Amino acid sequence: MPARADAAAVPLSRLVRRACIVVLVAYGVWIVASGARFSPDSQTYARWADTLIAMRFNVFAYLREQTFVVPPVFYILWTFVIAVLKSTLGAAWPWGVLFLNWLSIGWGSYVTLDRVRHLTTSAAGILLGVMLLLTAFDLLMFTPFVLSDLMFWAVSTTVIGLAVRLSSDDEEPRLTTVLTGTALTLVALAFRPVGIPLLVIWGLAVVTAPWQAVLDRFGSLVLAAVSAGAIAVVVLHAYLLMHPDQWPGTTPPFLALLSDEYHRGVLVYAPGSDFVVPAATTVPAAARLTLQKLLYFLTPWLPHFSTSHTLLNLIFFVPAYGLSAIAIAKRHGLSPAQRRATILLASYVIALSVFHAMMQIEFDHRYRLPMLPVLIMLSAAGLEAARRPEMPVTTGRTK
Repeated sequence: MPARADAAAVPLSRLVRRACIVVLVAYGVWIVASGARFSPDSQTYARWADTLIAMRFNVFAYLREQTFVVPPVFYILWTFVIAVLKSTLGAAWPWGVLFLNWLSIGWGSYVTLDRVRHLTTSAAGILLGVMLLLTAFDLLMFTPFVLSDLMFWAVSTTVIGLAVRLSSDDEEPRLTTVLTGTALTLVALAFRPVGIPLLVIWGLAVVTAPWQAVLDRFGSLVLAAVSAGAIAVVVLHAYLLMHPDQWPGTTPPFLALLSDEYHRGVLVYAPGSDFVVPAATTVPAAARLTLQKLLYFLTPWLPHFSTSHTLLNLIFFVPAYGLSAIAIAKRHGLSPAQRRATILLASYVIALSVFHAMMQIEFDHRYRLPMLPVLIMLSAAGLEAARRPEMPVTTGRTK
């Protein structure tokens, strides 16, 4: 697809690079000005790393002796990173994390904007992406924190970018892309347990890549199937929370914890003071509480937000949600590659948001970071859908 006239003066690839430099400079200044910030989880990760160091990086011994609500293997790569930084940088290890956070912002921004470039060949889409990256309060909030979220954000964004690449490539899917995406999905799962929703977008991308015509023709059915599957999982989840003894074998610790929270009406986990609503004592009530948690996860505004928090959230989420909705509603007016990408990205939004609504939600919204690049890509597609007349539906390659 040829580049538009508004991008003729500056090649789009150069525009992406310049945009990433702007993002890196802005976030670099923010990190230096903010300094290293710690949360209760930061101290927990530091203790885990100290244990791994004491065991001389014997990962297998560490995994055998550690017990958590979630199996420690889901945090092992992050724990390993902290242990290496503490061993090499000493007391300055938090700044090592911030440096990695800064690099993660740069890489994740590049992947996001480069996918926008390939999907839209539009300078307007790239500039929209830059604006959203610079006003994403969730990213700004957690970049200075000594946490795993920014590095996980970069890994998950790369997997998402590769999934979109598989869906939009007009040639046969390359084995190297499939292997790289699969390996990074496994890395994400060993970095944070919240990498599980990546299995949905990556699985869909790999399965549908050889038969793009099927995704073109039955994209609405795919979205409907993902939505129906999400509803079924929510109902099953609600049943197990009310009847944890029905779990085959020993009830997992995370299920027992969630069951207790639902029975106490915990809407959002907050250290020292949970946000509570009427307790869930029946399956429908548990499903309703999950819906309330879903709305909390997605909301751009809450009464306790500061003015700047609210303002930046509205600047980001109003166009992000609005244009994403346009992309989904008017996807038949997009190119085949954009339509396929829209289906995959929308499926991931459903999987990610429903997954976290069923889990223990933090009060600070850091778990929705992986959704931000998805919303940026969808917004760019939505901008294209709003700018161009509807195109006839065509199909991709078949096999």
